[in-house]
Amino acid sequence: MRKLIALSLLGLSLAFTPIAASAGTKAAKQCYGGDKRACSTAQREASRARNKTKAHSFDYKACQLGDRYACNYAGNHYMNARNGKPDYLKARWLLRKGCNMNGAGSCVSLGDIAKAGNIVEPNFDLAADYYQKACALNSRSGCLRLLNLIRSNSVPAAGRPSVKDLRAKMCAGKKRSQCNY
Repeated sequence: MRKLIALSLLGLSLAFTPIAASAGTKAAKQCYGGDKRACSTAQREASRARNKTKAHSFDYKACQLGDRYACNYAGNHYMNARNGKPDYLKARWLLRKGCNMNGAGSCVSLGDIAKAGNIVEPNFDLAADYYQKACALNSRSGCLRLLNLIRSNSVPAAGRPSVKDLRAKMCAGKKRSQCNY
């Protein structure tokens, strides 16, 4: 009886394997055919299969097709290279594309690059511009980073939201005890 159950389970697992593999192939073909939603599906499938290189290539393709979230993922992949030196120029290109599509996460990452001076000298004004855009897109991390730049006197407060306005935006929807910025 145990052998029969084990064989039937093995048969079921083998029966469903080609379906999963063909779904990944189908999504990949649709992705390279210009379907950005298929790119997201193919990326998830590649991630589940622990193929990070392939997953990254689908994020890159989805970014080229206009997916702002994929631009953020692909840009951060280049920024946080696990093996080798980070490629900040490629990261900046992808993150700019995402930020121009109103991707708040991309704007925050661009601000981080500008603030750290990974490509050229640190540029706090440019970082503040990116953080301010992210804050306007309702990114709490963008607001917090902008608030920290203003508080540290790294950028002039003129032309920027006031500290009071930034705190109010970050604290919207939170209990008073949770808001200690």
